[in-house]
Amino acid sequence: MTDDGVSVGWRFAQPADMPFLYHLAVTIEPTWWRVTRYGSAPPVVMQMLQQCDALAVVLASGGRRVGAAALAEGSTVAGTAVLDLHSLPDPDAHATVQSVAPDIVRAAFEGAGLRRLYHHRFEGDPELRGATTGLWSAEVHFPDYALVDGEHRGRTTYALGAEEFTAADLPVAAP
Repeated sequence: MTDDGVSVGWRFAQPADMPFLYHLAVTIEPTWWRVTRYGSAPPVVMQMLQQCDALAVVLASGGRRVGAAALAEGSTVAGTAVLDLHSLPDPDAHATVQSVAPDIVRAAFEGAGLRRLYHHRFEGDPELRGATTGLWSAEVHFPDYALVDGEHRGRTTYALGAEEFTAADLPVAAP
């Protein structure tokens, strides 16, 4: 709980969040590759956002939207999905997303019944996985995957199993 009475946390996205999610996607494009890979035209970005299995908005003090999490490519048969974590390009926004990342990961495992999560991260991106960072294992690295800010950057796919996450016994955020 913050001084203004609004908890820092996350909630599932609502239709009123779509302008913020669009703004976030085009601000950090092409980092949110899943959503911006076909361009940043509003109809294209909205369509890609709607294809996510679940979307959450990360809230800072005062209820200000500062980031998002998306669960995509879910497979009930394999029990896997990809988790996207993104924030506005601001150190305070990064810190807020990092602080709620364990709760978002927990919700993905428990709410979707997953056994394994994947996360894609470009070289040079802010580290947003918070206290879960050391639990993820690098699975695949694509060198020079995309042109980001005028330079070619690699992208790494990380994986985290439900058993490893549960064994870490990370604290649960207060409601």
